[in-house]
Amino acid sequence: MSKDKSCGTGGCGCSSTVEHSQPGAQDEKKRRVEIDFLYLDLEVCSPCRGTESNIEEALRDVAGILQATGVEVVVNKTHVQSLEQAIELGFLSSPTLRIGGKDLQLAFKENYCATCSQVSGTQTDCRIWLYQGQEYSAPPKAMIIEAVLQEVYGGSRSEATAKVVRPENALANLTRFFESKRRKEQAGAV
Repeated sequence: MSKDKSCGTGGCGCSSTVEHSQPGAQDEKKRRVEIDFLYLDLEVCSPCRGTESNIEEALRDVAGILQATGVEVVVNKTHVQSLEQAIELGFLSSPTLRIGGKDLQLAFKENYCATCSQVSGTQTDCRIWLYQGQEYSAPPKAMIIEAVLQEVYGGSRSEATAKVVRPENALANLTRFFESKRRKEQAGAV
């Protein structure tokens, strides 16, 4: 398993933990929310890159609120590099985003991804995000903000107790991606 980065959010959404200057704040234990961002590629994949950017922007937008109430957000970025790792992590599709251990969205839908298809050398699908009646290739910033604030201040999200079920075709999609990518890399090494 490869973890690329882990960061606590202060004002930037991706670097330092914030120190409080309020009296007594040092004595209080910070509440912590973890965001797990699992992806296939951050070099080329548009949905993965868009998700990373939307996470950073969303956390920048809510940093003041989180800081004022003593909440630390940690983003764990995991580059999923094999089918075995994907299965071990419960990785459904790229990108996957979990807040407080819960998938951001229970609805599961995929669509053709030209950039991941380029990476692997075969037709590959990436996750589609449904938000307020629209489809997005990356979870919109507002969707991320709502989920983070609900996790911190609203208790568990309404769908949080249910688990996203991996459709059989999603596993076939990941199998095709990793096998084709491996063959492509081996052919390039010859």
